[in-house]
Amino acid sequence: MAADDERASKPTRFDVLSMVKPPLKSRDLLYAEALHGFAGAARLLEEIELMITEVSAIGCETRRARRLMSDAWEACREGDWPLVSELARQTEDMVAPSIPDLVRSELAKARNMVVEAKMKGVETSRYIVMMKAAMSALHREDIDDALRATKQLMDLLREDASLRTRTASPT
Repeated sequence: MAADDERASKPTRFDVLSMVKPPLKSRDLLYAEALHGFAGAARLLEEIELMITEVSAIGCETRRARRLMSDAWEACREGDWPLVSELARQTEDMVAPSIPDLVRSELAKARNMVVEAKMKGVETSRYIVMMKAAMSALHREDIDDALRATKQLMDLLREDASLRTRTASPT
């Protein structure tokens, strides 16, 4: 009887979070807001322009995306909210697929730079932490965070004088 009471008193395990719908991503909210007026459309376009700028800073070609954004801003000035949303989505779809590959290639470059620095005796733990943060964001499919973390890492690696490879100058 004691065993039956013990089994009956234990609660059944189930995942409460699986019963709740996942929250909408902030970008989805921006798209919904863009259909209602200038303020929402402008926020959406500014967010996508920031993504384009970050992709461009790492080295990806963004001319076509910038042209689409120019058309989206024109539609925004004219008050054509559905067209703004559609152009923004086209721009994001054009730029977003290249981001994971771009992040991976930049992280590979960063890894090589960090390995060389480690061989020189430079403290590299903060670079490794930043690389892990970028990879973690990439695995979570949070491309915005992955892109930002990678850009910060690459900027820091380029600025850090101890990691620069010094070439012998001919004299």
